[in-house]
Order: sequence, then structure tokens, then C-alpha cells
Amino acid sequence: MSSSFPSTINFTPLSLDDRALLLPYLEAVPFPLCDYAFTNLYGWREYYDTRWTILGDSTLVISFVNNNYHHPVYMLPHCRITESRKKAIEELKAYCLHHNDPLIFFGVTPPCREGLEESFPHEFSFIWEDLSIDYIYTREKLARLAGKKLQSKRNHINKFNKLYPNHTYEEIDSSKTEEYLCFVDNWLKEENSQPSKSLQAENEMIHRILRAKEALGLLGGALRVEGKIVALTLASKINDKVVDVHVEKANVAFDGAYAKINNEFAKSLPESIELVNREEDLGIPGLRKAKRSYLPDLMIEKGLAVRKPL
Repeated sequence: MSSSFPSTINFTPLSLDDRALLLPYLEAVPFPLCDYAFTNLYGWREYYDTRWTILGDSTLVISFVNNNYHHPVYMLPHCRITESRKKAIEELKAYCLHHNDPLIFFGVTPPCREGLEESFPHEFSFIWEDLSIDYIYTREKLARLAGKKLQSKRNHINKFNKLYPNHTYEEIDSSKTEEYLCFVDNWLKEENSQPSKSLQAENEMIHRILRAKEALGLLGGALRVEGKIVALTLASKINDKVVDVHVEKANVAFDGAYAKINNEFAKSLPESIELVNREEDLGIPGLRKAKRSYLPDLMIEKGLAVRKPL
């Protein structure tokens, strides 16, 4: 291994103060993946021990801990400067070799696989997981719900409007943070008598991003019936044209609440937003059915790249 590549790399624990520095790198990622939304990185930082560094002169590298592995893994570095990206991966190869860890990249799209194979022929094997697909829709589709195939969505909304004529929709407001937190805490208790660790971690993530609403540029809205919150959605921009929906919770006792808040949020977005990433289905059958029922305009497949043993 060339001595020009360090065996020690200093990774910095991700903090809210890093947002301004990291956004240009994250917004330069050529695919609007939820994994590279700063709000996601910050919201889940404790759960995944998310860290970052700059390698290869100008390439952002994000490390985290995945429950399936006993060593750090990495988001695939994205950089428009091909040589910088290649150098960053060479540095990671040396670092992992020094620590006797396999080099594993997450967030690998099919075009990324081609790039890796071109730069590092025969060095990586690839694993594809259908639970790691980003569902992306045009803002216009979610706002208008036009056409016969989305008639059922319009029916759900019409039923909600008829059942609850005294409903209102509001954009999230920092002064109401405690009320929003109370709603998501109650949702967790009422929907899950024994919440899993992942649901508990999600609840902590929601608390973290809501308390940092202004700093994160958090978007979203609350749906109320007679003044009581019955649904909440939280989102942020991946870039100037794409919004990522991080959270969508609704009280299922209010028929059509999920469809209603989805539609209201899409209608509230400016026309400059072209796409809405509604993230992954995590392999959950009901979630997969719901996401596909909205007829995604783009489904971005993501996999793992694992460096082969020497």
C-alpha cells in the first residue's frame, strides 16, 4: 500500500453547526437520495454515530455504525471531481486495511456501481436490497392527484373533508413545537403498545429535528380537526428542486388523514420544488403498498458495495 495514503483518518461527530459547511457537498450528490439529506444525517446522528471528514482534497466522506456490522461503514463518496473521489476511496481503502476492517459503502445506485467498477475494476462485490429504494414523485402529481389511477386517493380525501368539515391545515410553527412533540409521543404509545427500538429511535429523531426547526430549515405541516392535531408531516430540502419527507404520522381513527396531509403538504410547496422524495419502504408490506399506490415517477435502487478480501 502506498505510503501516500494515511492509516489514520480523523472523523468528526456530526453536529448542527456543520450544516453550512456540508450542504454544498450534499447538494452536489447527483441523485436526490434521502441518505444525503442533512436533516436525516443530523436527526439520526446518535443512533448511527454519524461522523464525517473531507478526503481527496474535496470529497465528503460520511461514516456511521450499522447494526449488521461491528465496524464503521460509509456512504459512497460523491464528488463531481473524479480524481478527488478516487483519491478519497484510496485513502479509505488504506484506512480500513490498517484497522483490519472491510470497506463497505452504502447508497450505491446502479450508475455508481458502474463508476466504481470503472475506477476499481474487480475490487468490489455488490448487494442489492429492495427495502432500500427511494420513492420519488413529482410535486404536481401529489398535489393534483389527477387521473383514474389516483381516484382512490381523491376519494379518501373527499371522505375526510365530508367527515371532518372543521379541519384545518397549517405549516409547522416553532412556537407549537411542544404540541407537535406531544402528538408524536402519543402516536408512538397508541399505535404501538410495545414500540421497537427502531420506532423509539425514530421518535428521538423527530424530537431532535423539531427542536432544531429553524437551523435545519424544516418544512412540514399539521392537520387539525376541531383544533386537535390528527396528522403531522416533517420534511426538508435535499436541494433547490427536491424535498425529502422525513416524517408522516396520522391518527388512523380519522379516516383519510394520511392521504389528506400528504396532499395538503404537496399543495403547500412552491412551484420551484419539482420532486418529493418519500424515502424507503424498509421492506414493510403496508408501507410498500402505500408508497407504490401513489405511482412513483422514479424509484432509485440503492445497494451496498463491499470490497473483496485481498
